[in-house]
Amino acid sequence: MIRTLLCSIGSVFFLIASSMVHAEMIPSSEIGNDPALVKLCKSRLTTISGKSVPFEIEADYVKSARSYNPEATFIAIKGSAPTLVVCQQNSGTGKFGPFSYEPENKLWQFANKPQKFSPSIGSAQGRTLAGKACLDAAMTKIDSQGFKNAVTSRVVEIVSGSPLYHPGKVIAGQKSQEYDIATEGSAFFQSNGPDLKETKYSCLLSPMLNVKAVKVN
Repeated sequence: MIRTLLCSIGSVFFLIASSMVHAEMIPSSEIGNDPALVKLCKSRLTTISGKSVPFEIEADYVKSARSYNPEATFIAIKGSAPTLVVCQQNSGTGKFGPFSYEPENKLWQFANKPQKFSPSIGSAQGRTLAGKACLDAAMTKIDSQGFKNAVTSRVVEIVSGSPLYHPGKVIAGQKSQEYDIATEGSAFFQSNGPDLKETKYSCLLSPMLNVKAVKVN
């Protein structure tokens, strides 16, 4: 109930900021967070876990939030999902702490992110493009004739905090880095019997879909 209320109120900030003409993105080091309030904000963060990291945020978003709450403090958490936490004094309890949570969007992002291909793998078109890039690479290594079709079974971005697809995980024989893309699939070929012959493959792609490694099973 409390979290729902916080997220609902926090979305008001998002709507206000979204309605403004987009201004410049500024680094978190320049938004004027009070170090003591940043430390307090982190200490009272109990609903999500992860590492606090540098980020970039739209200047007008910060200005709008602080026009209502001058002590508004912003921190970005890199955990299972990117989250911007806004801490301020809660008028209902009188305590300073987490007030709203925002997923990564056009108003903020982690600092120093690499360029990514568009559309992202969050879209069906993006997943199709990633799957094709991996299939094309795999076909150069598969020694079979009579290709019939292929199925992409997995397209995942490597992110810190993921229990399975995290930086350092070995994919297709190579260690992955944050924002790389892991892709898996199966190619089917004509055989001498009624069933098609299946060949599984996996790839490690860069954020721009360049093939870093490919493995055929």
